Amino acid sequence: MGDLDVNEVISGTIVRFVNEFLTWITWPLRGPALDLVFDRDREPYLMTSHIFNMATGVPINARWYRVGVVNHWRSTIEEVRVTAERLTPPNLPGLPQVLHLMHDNPPPGTPFRDQFSVPHGRTPSCYVDVVSKVIGQDIFQLEHITPGVTKQFPAGRYEIVLLVRGRGTKSRQRTFILDLDNSGELRFHPRL
Repeated sequence: MGDLDVNEVISGTIVRFVNEFLTWITWPLRGPALDLVFDRDREPYLMTSHIFNMATGVPINARWYRVGVVNHWRSTIEEVRVTAERLTPPNLPGLPQVLHLMHDNPPPGTPFRDQFSVPHGRTPSCYVDVVSKVIGQDIFQLEHITPGVTKQFPAGRYEIVLLVRGRGTKSRQRTFILDLDNSGELRFHPRL
């Protein structure tokens, strides 16, 4: 009986090893493990409260959009970053830019995180800030993390290409539309 248990353990170990090896060897043939998702007009994808002027700390009325990051791989993916690659028409110099991780608010003088880890899951576990607009102003703001690089550009209709990548994974690109709704406020949605 002891030999049978040892044989089952060895057999199970070999099967697991072969499965892991096949997964690893076929990884380049698979699609991207990371993806960007968006669920229109609901939190945390849309934020309309708890927005403050960074210089004064005064609350402001604004719309702030985010995308979620989903990891379809079996384990945590490290060194993930989301970048704004292109804006069409090109009204913002300095692209590509790394976007801001939601709730990454370091003390003044401390840099923002430029990468993060995403655990496996069917739903987003991390969110990245993309674009905002103060209500009543005619300016959009790209929520990137590079100091001294322009963030603001004229409100209007744009396509923005976002890219998500992580260590050892294929990158995934998604295109979104930025425009104004009937009341002149920011709207953000995937390009169909």
